[in-house]
Amino acid sequence: MANQFQNSIWRDPRADAILRENRGKIGATRIAMLLSAELGVPVTRNSVVGRAHRLGLSSQCTDGRHMSHNSSTPRPPRNRPQRRPDGFTRNPGDRMAPSMPLPPEVPDAPPEKRLTLQQLEPDTCRWVCGDVGILGWGFCPEKKIDGSSYCSKHYHRSIQPR
Repeated sequence: MANQFQNSIWRDPRADAILRENRGKIGATRIAMLLSAELGVPVTRNSVVGRAHRLGLSSQCTDGRHMSHNSSTPRPPRNRPQRRPDGFTRNPGDRMAPSMPLPPEVPDAPPEKRLTLQQLEPDTCRWVCGDVGILGWGFCPEKKIDGSSYCSKHYHRSIQPR
């Protein structure tokens, strides 16, 4: 059976030369287009990225910033959210929004009050208390609220602030 990589474009020394010469100057998509034109076979961006990774070539420009997707010029650094002392977060271009405080930590039910899977009722909270890999885990014994699988304490804990 013949080697499946026998006709690989990477066996051609021109391919590695083009890749080494242009990596860090232009993006992987443009390198793939150059290789396709030079070698006369279709080359994908993913194959260029994989080959550059195996050769240990950097995916960044010489000044340490990532390449822009649409041009051969480096991307400007990203703007980070700025914290203000009054508790508001300001993202450039976004409207002002107050930072949401994290919900308070709810203590788990003590091991002797935890329910097993067989003890669950249709109206019981489904929050898992304890580590499922360790003996003594179970479900919260509280009643769940309407429209949720959790009691009021665990419902508020399960919602992630946006």
